[in-house]
Amino acid sequence: MDLRILSFAAFFICSVADLISCAKGNARGERIAKPFLMPLLLCYYVLSAPVPNPLLIAALVCGFLGDTFLLGSGAWFLCGLASFLAGHLFYTAAFLQPLVLGAVPAAIWAAVPVYAGFAFAACRRLLPSVQKKLRPAIVTYMVCLLAMSFAALLRCGYASGAAFWMPFSGSLLFVASDTMLAFQIFQKKSGSGVMITYLLAQFLIVSGFLA
Repeated sequence: MDLRILSFAAFFICSVADLISCAKGNARGERIAKPFLMPLLLCYYVLSAPVPNPLLIAALVCGFLGDTFLLGSGAWFLCGLASFLAGHLFYTAAFLQPLVLGAVPAAIWAAVPVYAGFAFAACRRLLPSVQKKLRPAIVTYMVCLLAMSFAALLRCGYASGAAFWMPFSGSLLFVASDTMLAFQIFQKKSGSGVMITYLLAQFLIVSGFLA
């Protein structure tokens, strides 16, 4: 069997196993499945891309570290936060790498106040539940997360079709996933959408770079 197909099948099966474990509250199953998710997606990407992008590889490695660290608590949470923050910075750099600002339609910049408004609304609801010493880290993370998504939007200056829409959609799903996760952690909100949106986000971004 083609190794590319095999790696994608393994990623899909592992994703389903992790989602089922999350839905059933099976912590052991989640601990087994989650660390394999990003390595398998990385294998699929490297085997599929004619010339793999080092920035994308670094972002997926950070995703693996973040997934693994977040299985713990306390200081491990901060390590996971730092890993995903680094991942967003690598994604931002990958999105901006071939960008020519002059090719970006002027109307795109109207999205800036939309992103700023979302950041303000999310932080206003979330921060009262966050310890004061952690608030600067949360705000910094939110800014970098939304900057990553806006960088994906700027790709319209040089990408079109699936090559644009898949990474941009993935970036929006990343915003949704990380926002839901923050509310789950700090406000004890329940919900099963975090991992679904996260896995779709990572897969769509990778697929867009392969389109």
